[in-house]
Amino acid sequence: MTKQTINVGNAANDGTGDPARTAFTKANQNFKELYDYLGDGITLNRLGSSAFANIGLDLGDILGVGSFGLGASGGSIFANNFSELKAALNTKTQFFRNDGSYEQIDTYSPSLYVKTADTQFILSVKYDTGNPTILSWVDNFSSPTVVRFRTDKNTTVDANGFIKAASPIVKLFADKIELNDEASEQNITFEKVDVGHYLIKGSSGLAKEGWTVEQPRDANGNLYHVVEYTTLEGGDIEIKTFDYMLDKKGRIVADYNTALDVQENRWIDLRLQEIEKSVKTLESMVIKDDFTK
Repeated sequence: MTKQTINVGNAANDGTGDPARTAFTKANQNFKELYDYLGDGITLNRLGSSAFANIGLDLGDILGVGSFGLGASGGSIFANNFSELKAALNTKTQFFRNDGSYEQIDTYSPSLYVKTADTQFILSVKYDTGNPTILSWVDNFSSPTVVRFRTDKNTTVDANGFIKAASPIVKLFADKIELNDEASEQNITFEKVDVGHYLIKGSSGLAKEGWTVEQPRDANGNLYHVVEYTTLEGGDIEIKTFDYMLDKKGRIVADYNTALDVQENRWIDLRLQEIEKSVKTLESMVIKDDFTK
């Protein structure tokens, strides 16, 4: 019902206000409505402890929408190393992203930080590939334990069916090439010069670390062809494939006089250098509210 207001008159004892009985009747009805709504009609037993707590970020406070990024867009921190990361997080469980250059967390990627006593972890998901990374540590650790997940974005299946670490990958067939997502970001073209002679143009070049070329093999693990690869002066990658032969001692050796195309339905995997990706306009990426303050 609508709140009933007691008429107290224009002045004390001027006789224009509600009589005492009428006034207390209104008061009782107002109280009854409150006790019926917030309790059982006798006690206010529906009021929990939250009714008397403050909205804030301290222990015992009620979290509002946006606290630690919950229910709203998480904030940004700026950490260029592990010490700066811990200081910015301030031991408070939260959603965030790091706009700094700390190498273990991809810049601008949404992350979750969880703190329990002296142990904690971060789950970070790279914003453009979806690749997740977990960092975990104890308070006194000088560096975290880092676990990186293997997905279809950072691995490739080679011509022999094995899973291998990936970056930009070019699959070289006898008459064409196929590029994975990262390689497709480069202006790579293919030229077949002759039998067993191919050029990969416009790439970032072969990877400088880890594996670079994977050759197809038969069911017994034997290579289908001899493969030679060279980076030319202009940066093009030249690949030549040759057959095998038996030498005078009956050994299987490369026959560099007999060019051979890549085996049908097989391919050669070429792993290229990664290139720095351009980041979207900073103005659209940075969240200006700093929730850690």
